[in-house]
Amino acid sequence: MITVNTHEAKSKLSKLLAAVEEKGEVVFICRNGKVVAEMKAVKPARRHRLKPDPALKVTFAPGFDPSEPATEEDWPEENRNIGISTLSGRFHETRPGQFVRASAAASSSALALSTASAG
Repeated sequence: MITVNTHEAKSKLSKLLAAVEEKGEVVFICRNGKVVAEMKAVKPARRHRLKPDPALKVTFAPGFDPSEPATEEDWPEENRNIGISTLSGRFHETRPGQFVRASAAASSSALALSTASAG
């Protein structure tokens, strides 16, 4: 245990830190004879608190790239060609794989009709 005043702590900070780090010393810093701070070594952080469950390990089939988009053949037959509009009713498929909100699709088709009839 080392006790120093604030002036001494400021002028000998590097040496005090070395004592704390290397020897495990505790340094008390005083102002007007009263302890105002305590400097001590920090406990090392625990690593790997959680261990992975080997049963949950994912292995990919040879040649499978998880970053590639799914093709039509990758989906089960009953789930193919189902648009987002079928699932939620809020989107409309304008082109294959391209969706817009149903309200935006309705307004754009109304605009297209009015433009076509005006021209």
